[in-house]
Amino acid sequence: MEKNNSKLKSLLVRDNHPLWLSLSLHLLPGILSVLVYIPLAKYFWEINLPTMFALLIVMVIVLIPFELGLVLYLSKGKSDKSQKSGGWMRFVSVIKNTKKNTRKTTIILSLVALFWIVFIMGFVDKELGVSTWIYENWFQWLPEYFDLASSYNNPEQYSTGVLVLLLVFTLIVGAIIGPFVEEIYFRGYLMPRLAKNTWMAPLLGAVFFASYHLWTPWMMPIRVLGLLPMLILVWIKKDVRIAIYSHIALNIMGDVILIIPVFFF
Repeated sequence: MEKNNSKLKSLLVRDNHPLWLSLSLHLLPGILSVLVYIPLAKYFWEINLPTMFALLIVMVIVLIPFELGLVLYLSKGKSDKSQKSGGWMRFVSVIKNTKKNTRKTTIILSLVALFWIVFIMGFVDKELGVSTWIYENWFQWLPEYFDLASSYNNPEQYSTGVLVLLLVFTLIVGAIIGPFVEEIYFRGYLMPRLAKNTWMAPLLGAVFFASYHLWTPWMMPIRVLGLLPMLILVWIKKDVRIAIYSHIALNIMGDVILIIPVFFF
Protein backbone atom coordinates (compact mmCIF):
# COMPACT_ATOMS: atom_id res chain seq x y z
CA MET A 1 0.00 0.00 0.00
CA GLU A 2 2.78 2.41 0.94
CA LYS A 3 4.56 1.62 -2.32
CA ASN A 4 1.40 2.37 -4.32
CA ASN A 5 0.94 5.66 -2.47
CA SER A 6 4.52 6.59 -3.24
CA LYS A 7 4.00 5.87 -6.95
CA LEU A 8 0.82 7.93 -7.01
CA LYS A 9 2.49 10.84 -5.24
CA SER A 10 5.41 10.63 -7.64
CA LEU A 11 2.99 10.83 -10.59
CA LEU A 12 1.11 13.78 -9.10
CA VAL A 13 4.23 15.89 -8.51
CA ARG A 14 5.72 15.30 -11.97
CA ASP A 15 6.58 18.43 -13.94
CA ASN A 16 4.30 17.27 -16.77
CA HIS A 17 0.93 15.61 -16.22
CA PRO A 18 -0.62 13.33 -18.83
CA LEU A 19 -3.69 14.98 -20.29
CA TRP A 20 -6.02 12.40 -18.68
CA LEU A 21 -4.53 13.12 -15.24
CA SER A 22 -4.82 16.88 -15.61
CA LEU A 23 -8.45 16.58 -16.73
CA SER A 24 -9.20 14.21 -13.83
CA LEU A 25 -7.63 16.53 -11.25
CA HIS A 26 -9.67 19.43 -12.64
CA LEU A 27 -12.97 17.57 -12.70
CA LEU A 28 -12.74 15.48 -9.51
CA PRO A 29 -13.33 18.32 -7.02
CA GLY A 30 -16.22 19.52 -9.20
CA ILE A 31 -17.82 16.07 -9.31
CA LEU A 32 -17.49 15.61 -5.54
CA SER A 33 -18.90 19.08 -4.98
CA VAL A 34 -21.99 18.68 -7.15
CA LEU A 35 -22.78 15.34 -5.49
CA VAL A 36 -22.90 17.14 -2.14
CA TYR A 37 -24.46 20.32 -3.53
CA ILE A 38 -27.57 18.66 -4.98
CA PRO A 39 -29.03 17.28 -1.72
CA LEU A 40 -27.96 20.38 0.23
CA ALA A 41 -29.54 22.76 -2.29
CA LYS A 42 -32.74 20.71 -2.24
CA TYR A 43 -32.82 20.85 1.55
CA PHE A 44 -32.31 24.63 1.72
CA TRP A 45 -34.93 25.10 -0.99
CA GLU A 46 -37.45 23.07 1.01
CA ILE A 47 -36.89 25.06 4.22
CA ASN A 48 -37.04 28.35 2.28
CA LEU A 49 -33.43 29.44 2.64
CA PRO A 50 -31.15 30.70 -0.19
CA THR A 51 -29.59 27.77 -2.04
CA MET A 52 -26.36 29.77 -2.30
CA PHE A 53 -25.73 28.57 1.26
CA ALA A 54 -25.43 25.06 -0.16
CA LEU A 55 -22.57 26.02 -2.49
CA LEU A 56 -20.79 27.93 0.26
CA ILE A 57 -21.00 24.91 2.55
CA VAL A 58 -19.70 22.71 -0.27
CA MET A 59 -16.73 25.05 -0.63
CA VAL A 60 -15.96 24.69 3.09
CA ILE A 61 -16.36 20.92 3.40
CA VAL A 62 -15.33 19.72 -0.09
CA LEU A 63 -13.56 22.18 -2.38
CA ILE A 64 -11.17 23.90 0.01
CA PRO A 65 -10.14 20.71 1.88
CA PHE A 66 -9.63 18.80 -1.38
CA GLU A 67 -7.72 21.44 -3.32
CA LEU A 68 -5.61 22.90 -0.54
CA GLY A 69 -5.23 19.52 1.16
CA LEU A 70 -3.85 17.85 -1.97
CA VAL A 71 -1.32 20.64 -2.53
CA LEU A 72 -0.13 20.51 1.08
CA TYR A 73 0.01 16.71 1.05
CA LEU A 74 2.14 16.67 -2.10
CA SER A 75 4.40 19.36 -0.62
CA LYS A 76 5.05 17.36 2.53
CA GLY A 77 8.60 16.13 2.64
CA LYS A 78 9.46 17.70 -0.73
CA SER A 79 12.28 20.19 -0.71
CA ASP A 80 13.12 22.50 -3.57
CA LYS A 81 16.08 24.71 -2.70
CA SER A 82 16.02 26.30 -6.13
CA GLN A 83 12.60 27.80 -5.52
CA LYS A 84 13.02 31.50 -4.79
CA SER A 85 9.43 32.43 -4.00
CA GLY A 86 8.76 34.37 -0.85
CA GLY A 87 6.36 33.92 2.02
CA TRP A 88 4.67 30.66 2.86
CA MET A 89 4.73 29.52 -0.79
CA ARG A 90 8.39 28.54 -0.47
CA PHE A 91 7.20 25.70 1.75
CA VAL A 92 4.56 24.65 -0.76
CA SER A 93 7.08 23.26 -3.17
CA VAL A 94 4.62 21.88 -5.74
CA ILE A 95 3.39 25.40 -6.57
CA LYS A 96 5.19 26.71 -9.64
CA ASN A 97 3.87 30.03 -10.94
CA THR A 98 5.54 31.98 -8.13
CA LYS A 99 7.82 34.35 -10.03
CA LYS A 100 7.84 37.72 -8.30
CA ASN A 101 7.08 40.37 -10.86
CA THR A 102 6.98 43.94 -9.64
CA ARG A 103 3.90 44.85 -7.63
CA LYS A 104 2.97 47.46 -10.24
CA THR A 105 3.15 44.91 -13.06
CA THR A 106 1.13 42.35 -11.12
CA ILE A 107 -1.61 44.83 -10.21
CA ILE A 108 -1.86 46.26 -13.75
CA LEU A 109 -2.11 42.81 -15.32
CA SER A 110 -4.66 41.76 -12.69
CA LEU A 111 -6.78 44.78 -13.59
CA VAL A 112 -6.49 43.97 -17.31
CA ALA A 113 -7.66 40.42 -16.64
CA LEU A 114 -10.45 41.68 -14.37
CA PHE A 115 -11.67 44.23 -16.93
CA TRP A 116 -11.88 41.55 -19.63
CA ILE A 117 -13.74 39.08 -17.41
CA VAL A 118 -16.24 41.74 -16.31
CA PHE A 119 -16.71 42.84 -19.93
CA ILE A 120 -17.40 39.29 -21.14
CA MET A 121 -19.47 38.01 -18.21
CA GLY A 122 -21.12 41.26 -17.18
CA PHE A 123 -21.91 42.83 -20.53
CA VAL A 124 -21.38 40.53 -23.53
CA ASP A 125 -23.14 37.58 -21.92
CA LYS A 126 -25.98 39.78 -20.68
CA GLU A 127 -26.48 41.40 -24.08
CA LEU A 128 -26.16 38.25 -26.19
CA GLY A 129 -27.80 35.97 -23.64
CA VAL A 130 -25.42 33.09 -24.38
CA SER A 131 -25.60 31.43 -20.96
CA THR A 132 -29.35 32.02 -20.75
CA TRP A 133 -29.87 30.42 -24.16
CA ILE A 134 -27.78 27.39 -23.24
CA TYR A 135 -29.65 27.02 -19.96
CA GLU A 136 -33.10 27.30 -21.53
CA ASN A 137 -32.32 24.89 -24.37
CA TRP A 138 -30.10 22.30 -22.70
CA PHE A 139 -30.47 22.51 -18.94
CA GLN A 140 -34.05 23.51 -18.22
CA TRP A 141 -34.70 19.92 -17.13
CA LEU A 142 -32.70 20.58 -13.97
CA PRO A 143 -34.78 21.16 -10.81
CA GLU A 144 -35.32 24.81 -9.95
CA TYR A 145 -33.30 24.59 -6.76
CA PHE A 146 -30.20 23.60 -8.75
CA ASP A 147 -29.88 27.10 -10.24
CA LEU A 148 -27.95 29.38 -7.86
CA ALA A 149 -29.86 32.37 -9.25
CA SER A 150 -32.81 31.16 -7.20
CA SER A 151 -31.00 32.61 -4.18
CA TYR A 152 -31.38 36.10 -5.61
CA ASN A 153 -34.93 35.87 -6.90
CA ASN A 154 -37.58 37.37 -4.63
CA PRO A 155 -35.16 38.29 -1.80
CA GLU A 156 -38.13 39.73 0.11
CA GLN A 157 -39.06 36.19 1.13
CA TYR A 158 -35.96 36.02 3.35
CA SER A 159 -35.39 37.85 6.62
CA THR A 160 -32.78 40.61 6.86
CA GLY A 161 -30.73 38.41 9.18
CA VAL A 162 -30.59 35.61 6.60
CA LEU A 163 -29.55 38.02 3.82
CA VAL A 164 -26.83 39.63 5.96
CA LEU A 165 -25.49 36.20 6.93
CA LEU A 166 -25.47 35.15 3.29
CA LEU A 167 -23.54 38.26 2.25
CA VAL A 168 -20.96 37.86 5.04
CA PHE A 169 -20.52 34.14 4.34
CA THR A 170 -20.25 34.88 0.61
CA LEU A 171 -17.64 37.59 1.16
CA ILE A 172 -15.42 35.47 3.40
CA VAL A 173 -15.73 32.06 1.75
CA GLY A 174 -17.01 32.71 -1.77
CA ALA A 175 -15.09 35.88 -2.58
CA ILE A 176 -11.81 35.59 -0.65
CA ILE A 177 -10.88 32.14 0.67
CA GLY A 178 -12.43 30.11 -2.15
CA PRO A 179 -10.83 32.01 -5.07
CA PHE A 180 -7.47 32.08 -3.31
CA VAL A 181 -7.44 28.30 -2.85
CA GLU A 182 -8.73 27.71 -6.39
CA GLU A 183 -5.93 29.78 -7.93
CA ILE A 184 -3.27 28.04 -5.83
CA TYR A 185 -4.64 24.68 -6.97
CA PHE A 186 -5.59 25.34 -10.61
CA ARG A 187 -3.08 28.00 -11.69
CA GLY A 188 -0.30 27.30 -9.20
CA TYR A 189 -0.29 23.50 -9.17
CA LEU A 190 -2.17 22.17 -12.22
CA MET A 191 -1.65 24.62 -15.09
CA PRO A 192 2.19 24.62 -14.99
CA ARG A 193 2.06 20.84 -15.40
CA LEU A 194 0.44 21.33 -18.79
CA ALA A 195 3.84 22.67 -19.84
CA LYS A 196 4.40 20.08 -22.56
CA ASN A 197 1.36 21.52 -24.32
CA THR A 198 3.20 24.89 -24.61
CA TRP A 199 0.86 27.58 -25.93
CA MET A 200 -2.14 25.27 -25.60
CA ALA A 201 -1.83 25.13 -21.82
CA PRO A 202 -3.85 28.30 -21.06
CA LEU A 203 -6.64 27.21 -23.41
CA LEU A 204 -6.75 23.70 -21.96
CA GLY A 205 -6.62 25.16 -18.46
CA ALA A 206 -9.53 27.49 -19.23
CA VAL A 207 -11.66 24.68 -20.71
CA PHE A 208 -10.87 22.29 -17.85
CA PHE A 209 -11.55 24.95 -15.21
CA ALA A 210 -14.85 25.96 -16.82
CA SER A 211 -15.84 22.28 -16.94
CA TYR A 212 -15.08 21.93 -13.24
CA HIS A 213 -17.99 24.26 -12.44
CA LEU A 214 -20.59 21.50 -12.71
CA TRP A 215 -23.09 23.48 -10.64
CA THR A 216 -23.35 26.04 -13.50
CA PRO A 217 -22.49 24.07 -16.69
CA TRP A 218 -24.44 26.47 -18.93
CA MET A 219 -21.79 29.14 -18.27
CA MET A 220 -18.92 27.07 -19.64
CA PRO A 221 -18.42 28.91 -23.01
CA ILE A 222 -18.56 32.33 -21.37
CA ARG A 223 -16.18 31.24 -18.61
CA VAL A 224 -13.65 29.99 -21.15
CA LEU A 225 -13.79 33.24 -23.12
CA GLY A 226 -13.67 35.39 -19.99
CA LEU A 227 -10.87 33.56 -18.19
CA LEU A 228 -8.55 32.83 -21.11
CA PRO A 229 -6.66 36.18 -21.08
CA MET A 230 -6.06 35.83 -17.32
CA LEU A 231 -4.59 32.36 -17.81
CA ILE A 232 -2.43 33.58 -20.69
CA LEU A 233 -1.05 36.37 -18.50
CA VAL A 234 -0.27 33.93 -15.68
CA TRP A 235 1.34 31.55 -18.18
CA ILE A 236 3.56 34.27 -19.68
CA LYS A 237 4.52 36.04 -16.44
CA LYS A 238 4.65 32.85 -14.30
CA ASP A 239 2.93 34.75 -11.48
CA VAL A 240 -0.14 33.17 -9.87
CA ARG A 241 -0.83 36.42 -8.00
CA ILE A 242 -2.28 37.88 -11.20
CA ALA A 243 -5.04 35.27 -11.09
CA ILE A 244 -5.49 35.49 -7.31
CA TYR A 245 -6.01 39.26 -7.33
CA SER A 246 -8.32 39.35 -10.34
CA HIS A 247 -10.36 36.33 -9.18
CA ILE A 248 -10.91 37.73 -5.69
CA ALA A 249 -11.78 41.17 -7.07
CA LEU A 250 -14.23 39.62 -9.55
CA ASN A 251 -16.00 37.62 -6.86
CA ILE A 252 -16.20 40.59 -4.50
CA MET A 253 -17.76 42.66 -7.29
CA GLY A 254 -20.13 40.00 -8.58
CA ASP A 255 -21.05 38.08 -5.45
CA VAL A 256 -21.16 40.90 -2.93
CA ILE A 257 -21.21 44.49 -4.22
CA LEU A 258 -23.66 43.93 -7.09
CA ILE A 259 -25.95 41.81 -4.92
CA ILE A 260 -26.39 44.36 -2.11
CA PRO A 261 -28.91 46.52 -4.07
CA VAL A 262 -30.86 43.38 -4.99
CA PHE A 263 -31.17 42.37 -1.36
CA PHE A 264 -31.66 45.67 0.44
CA PHE A 265 -33.07 48.26 -1.99
